[in-house]
Amino acid sequence: MPRTISKADLDRKEDLKKDKDYAECEIKHPLPRKVLFECGNPGSSITFTREGQSFTVASATIDTTCLCKPKVKVEFSSLVTFSIVEGTEFPYVVRLQFELIKACENGQEIACDTKMYERFIDGPPVVFDRPFSLIDTFSFISCECNTCIGCCDYSVRVTADTISTDTMENNVIAMVSNGRMSILASE
Repeated sequence: MPRTISKADLDRKEDLKKDKDYAECEIKHPLPRKVLFECGNPGSSITFTREGQSFTVASATIDTTCLCKPKVKVEFSSLVTFSIVEGTEFPYVVRLQFELIKACENGQEIACDTKMYERFIDGPPVVFDRPFSLIDTFSFISCECNTCIGCCDYSVRVTADTISTDTMENNVIAMVSNGRMSILASE
């Protein structure tokens, strides 16, 4: 025997549709694609006091196994604070190398992109009688179209290239903090 739906049941169904917290989506794109998004793990604040120091400031992992010919977009942002100590005089320079590193399926690390942060401050030969600090934001976007399929770990490694003034060393301190990374992958 066929089941009949009463008018009360139909009215209740219509009321439930009105109470939804979301809209029902209708696929309108002729060729919808798969998209993956991952947020990374922020690193802690890292202080650079001399040239050559190197630290990882952010990382994220994405698994593109379910994608065919994945294209990957990595976004990175951070704060760079540099301070001069009491008794320092102009000029001074801070140059940091930010390197995007990828390792897929626990394999060898590959450098995907390199960006430089540089702050050169010049002025009259004035000696600072107290510490002085400046804060900048530093961010970059990197895209890869020929990526391997699988699980890849991405990280940003920062290396101090130059931290000094003309007259003395170890008088400038650079700190990278609030390193954030996100990865978007699509077919």
